[in-house]
Amino acid sequence: MVTHKGADRRAVSAGAGHDPGMLLSCALLGMAGLYLAGLAFRSNMAFSPLVDGLLALLSVWFPAAVGWLIAFRTRFRRTDILFAAAAVTCQAAGTTYWVLKSATGEHVPLPSPADIGYLGFLVLMLAALAVVVRRRLNEMAWPVLLDVAVGTLGAAAVLTVMLEPILHSALDGPLTAATALGVAYPLLDLLLVTAVVGIAATPDRNIGRGWILLGLCLLTITGANFGYALLELRGLYVVGTPLDGTWSLGLA
Repeated sequence: MVTHKGADRRAVSAGAGHDPGMLLSCALLGMAGLYLAGLAFRSNMAFSPLVDGLLALLSVWFPAAVGWLIAFRTRFRRTDILFAAAAVTCQAAGTTYWVLKSATGEHVPLPSPADIGYLGFLVLMLAALAVVVRRRLNEMAWPVLLDVAVGTLGAAAVLTVMLEPILHSALDGPLTAATALGVAYPLLDLLLVTAVVGIAATPDRNIGRGWILLGLCLLTITGANFGYALLELRGLYVVGTPLDGTWSLGLA
């Protein structure tokens, strides 16, 4: 999940003869694909040090490293990139805790330290999108803002209907930390998708390839979150299925 400025890429590629942004994108997709292949073709559901350990960690820490590399290339002046890099790092930290616990055969409770990382990803990525949205709002006229608002609210309404079973299940019981998390995750996912739709609805044709890819990646991650929540609601979620690789694919 990386964003690049075209001018930066051209300046580097002019001297090296290659587009570093494309090379990094291919490397990220290759890592995610390797992890997905390991999940899809595993022989059993027992914890695999290679697939569930090494590949799972590489598939999240590699995007985090790339994010900070891009932040360094922009001299840490892009607030949106800093937020995005910090978000991916939080996701990687949460996954690391989950992997280490799973490696010992322990059940990961809810809540757990991993949730700090996963919630941090959603909050920081929302902050990154907020920077982009604010920048674009300052450049748009009122009629355009109204069109964007209508499209965004429409998407939010559809997603709210889809989330109703998850929210109902989370709220159907006493208020606990687990209940709070059960509500926080889908609501943050809803805000994330709404922000992506809001950016996509802007008529700016110069949005850039990087942010288009970022939007697709975020939709992939929120889709995986919805799928996990629905499976967990029905008691059907199993660790080590290709669904686990979907999060890594969204970070690529």
